[in-house]
Amino acid sequence: MYLINANIIEAKIALAQSSLQHWLTNELFTLIWWIKIVVLVVLIWVWFKFVDKKRLHEILTYGLLVSLICLVFDSIGTSYVLWIYPIRLLPVEFSDIHDLALFPVLYTLIYQRYATWKPFIIANTILAAFLSFPGEIVATWLHYYQPITWEHIYSFPIYICIAIFCKWVVLKILANAK
Repeated sequence: MYLINANIIEAKIALAQSSLQHWLTNELFTLIWWIKIVVLVVLIWVWFKFVDKKRLHEILTYGLLVSLICLVFDSIGTSYVLWIYPIRLLPVEFSDIHDLALFPVLYTLIYQRYATWKPFIIANTILAAFLSFPGEIVATWLHYYQPITWEHIYSFPIYICIAIFCKWVVLKILANAK
């Protein structure tokens, strides 16, 4: 039988209440919060406008897998305070537009454009460089994202691996479906 530590539960309840209060008074409806809303709407519009409707199931599977992996990584990173998000879209630690829209939209557009591995990897390496360096630096400057013990260089290979792994999984799923 597992023991439940009452002190940990009390601390988590206090943290959740404090986090929600902070979000309501300091984050909700700020300029950065509104920018996130606009970016989210634009990203969703771009995706629906440019997604290949004939391959929708495949591309959606790829995008959802990207989103899931990004959410897991963000959960780990925020749980271990490797980084924080000073202004959150929702009052939870790891769900934001980059996990739910930015990465899936950018990755799926590359996925649908580059069918073969070599151009796919090259395009995702360029995207990873852009996201890791100017992207994360600008996000830090805008107070969208705040690395604590994380360095931008760490993100670069992870962004590439996410794209490659997700494509490999989707191709395996497609091969098994045939």
